[in-house]
Amino acid sequence: MKGKDMKKGIVLTIFLLLGLFLGSVLGEIAANVPSLSFLTWGKSIGIDPAATLDLSVFTLTIGMTLKMNLATVLSLVLSLFLYAKIGRNL
Repeated sequence: MKGKDMKKGIVLTIFLLLGLFLGSVLGEIAANVPSLSFLTWGKSIGIDPAATLDLSVFTLTIGMTLKMNLATVLSLVLSLFLYAKIGRNL
């Protein structure tokens, strides 16, 4: 039973990553189409600029930004819906 749950978790992760990627691509494409520009509305959250720790011997830079737009959110919802349909058969 443990292997089956792991398989479902991996498939869910793949679906979510594909949804994020697809939403990002759709958002970039929609930016060039005036009637679809509403899909590019979104927010960016994170550490900007990145935090830097300089210790003379080495430098450590830590930063992360999450950029979400409407196209990304819609594609995530679609990927979760598709996972719910396909995931029950795994």
